[in-house]
Amino acid sequence: MNNTTTTKFSLANRLSAWVGQRRETRFQQALRRQCPPATLAAEQIQPAVREAWMRQAPDDFPGLAVDDAAWLRCSTGLAQFFEACRLQQAQGPCALPSKAADSVWHVWLQTDAGGLAAWQQRYFGQFVEHREAEALGAPLDECLARTWAGACRSEGRSLIAQRLPFLFALDGLMRLPTGWAYGHERGVLVHRQIDGFGQLSGSSTTHAALGAAGLAGLGLLSAAEAQAMQRRRDDSGSGDGGFNWGYSFSDGGSSDCGSSDGGGASCDGGGGSSCGGSGCGGGGGS
Repeated sequence: MNNTTTTKFSLANRLSAWVGQRRETRFQQALRRQCPPATLAAEQIQPAVREAWMRQAPDDFPGLAVDDAAWLRCSTGLAQFFEACRLQQAQGPCALPSKAADSVWHVWLQTDAGGLAAWQQRYFGQFVEHREAEALGAPLDECLARTWAGACRSEGRSLIAQRLPFLFALDGLMRLPTGWAYGHERGVLVHRQIDGFGQLSGSSTTHAALGAAGLAGLGLLSAAEAQAMQRRRDDSGSGDGGFNWGYSFSDGGSSDCGSSDGGGASCDGGGGSSCGGSGCGGGGGS
């Protein structure tokens, strides 16, 4: 390799790094605008927690990135979950739809449970106990519906708009191996498993409780949203037939992470049954 080739290669690397840094800066700014309570709380997490997470999380969640960008996403996702629990405290427990966010929760519990409780109390007004999905005391899809409502409310989104709040987009955004990629398929919210290579795997699983009718049945919709749902009932045939697991900010910025043709739904999500998409959660009134 001659000097000219070496110089071009170096310039290309620097340009690529600059473009990547600019993209990440824009993402951080947009995330702060979209999720202000969560980002504020996440920024106050002690550096020791982050250092422990960088060391330990890859063992519990193989394939999880632990760089600066990953920490921002994972810590903000966990903070948004606790904000959702706060907003839905009177309605019941919430389920966590992201293994990436759970990676921070696991490490923090192991290394400084007291500090975690104090942080939760300061920024969310309550201590949220980590419970496995089967110990939430309510059907998993209903717990996920409450999380959906809280996450949407925390971002100022309508619950019936077909856009993912950050917490539900997180695993797909990071392409986390074995995580859950949430998205809309033919107008219905579903999730698909992410395989060990960060790609969509298997058929999609429908979450009926997170649809407009399910949210209405749980009393989670505002009056305006219920009216909008009624107006749209006759338009149920519209919608994209493909599986969209991208994430877009409300201000028009986009951090889409790809899409794939959707498979068939594997269950109906009704009747109080659990269709996966979460392994733990917490919250709810005492």
